[in-house]
Amino acid sequence: MRTLTSDEWERDWRPIKDAVFSLEDEWHPFRDQSWRMLPIPEYLWADGSPACLRIGGPLAVHEFDTFLATLAELGEAELCIDGDFLPFPKVVLGTRGGVDSLHWVDYTAYVFGRSGTWGMRAEEGNLTILGGSEAFMACYLRHAGGIEAVRKRFEDFDIGMGWDPAWPGNDTGFRRWREHTYAMFGWTPFTYPNQGTPFARIPDEEEVKSRWQPAYRAVFAIPPTSSTPDVAKLFPPEWHRLVLPGHLIRDGGTEAGGSDYVRPEMNAWWGFTAALGEAEDWEIGITVLNDEGAEDWAVTLAWVRGLHSVERFADRPLAALGTQGRWGLISLPDGISIFAADKALLDRVVTWAGGASALRQDFASE
Repeated sequence: MRTLTSDEWERDWRPIKDAVFSLEDEWHPFRDQSWRMLPIPEYLWADGSPACLRIGGPLAVHEFDTFLATLAELGEAELCIDGDFLPFPKVVLGTRGGVDSLHWVDYTAYVFGRSGTWGMRAEEGNLTILGGSEAFMACYLRHAGGIEAVRKRFEDFDIGMGWDPAWPGNDTGFRRWREHTYAMFGWTPFTYPNQGTPFARIPDEEEVKSRWQPAYRAVFAIPPTSSTPDVAKLFPPEWHRLVLPGHLIRDGGTEAGGSDYVRPEMNAWWGFTAALGEAEDWEIGITVLNDEGAEDWAVTLAWVRGLHSVERFADRPLAALGTQGRWGLISLPDGISIFAADKALLDRVVTWAGGASALRQDFASE
């Protein structure tokens, strides 16, 4: 990273910035109105991933790998960064090492290259807007896996509360801001699951009777109770079973420290929540078990903070299920949980957890 002198900036870089960016239209920051725009979660100089992911693998994804691969293919060697609170613009190599040399740049920053065929505006709310010529964006989308993959990453960022105005409730100002942001990219806003809350809610009696009790009877072949169930008879016979270490709420709701993205501390529960998010089976119905069967329901979102928000169920015997009828789970106070699902979903849980060895490591740590 190097800081530009005033002469370098005025002679070599400012004319490019002025040709690429327009400050007149908040919803189209590029001078060429024909340029396509796409969102990228986070800033260029921030690692990590959205809290909820539906594509990718079991490890954290650097959100700008696609962008850097595009630069490499097109021969864009350097990036210029000009920020609202940068005393002087800076130039870095268009590589991971160059990007990692950046320090946090507060507020809005503008990033561009010598080619002048693309530009990037990093927003205060940790959202980056990329725009470029038809050739540049076609190359970017090829590296990204297509427009559907880009859209899903953006929705993951949204549902994972990647920006401050997410989950706005009744605040119409934030809701309109979110609608405008989606419209920038030609999309309609993602419909939030769980009745618009990322945390636990108590379903009313009608919802329990009409939605969760029928699903419960379909998932559990025999009604589970608070005693250790007969697993061989509990779930549909065609489902596969997996023993997970720990308790759904106590361990599934414990957040990893020092991580660049929001995830459970244990690999097993990261696999569980990530696989459900990938399958778009967002809502988890959870009920406390007693000697008679199910009682006292809660519904939450399939991510670590959603599970943590049901802390009143911690260390109690639980049954849990999703909305698609593909899985069921029994979680016992002694720290053992039995997950059963169709083979495709169960395999994704293992993959997201990092494989069988990562699951064994969780058991060893318990």
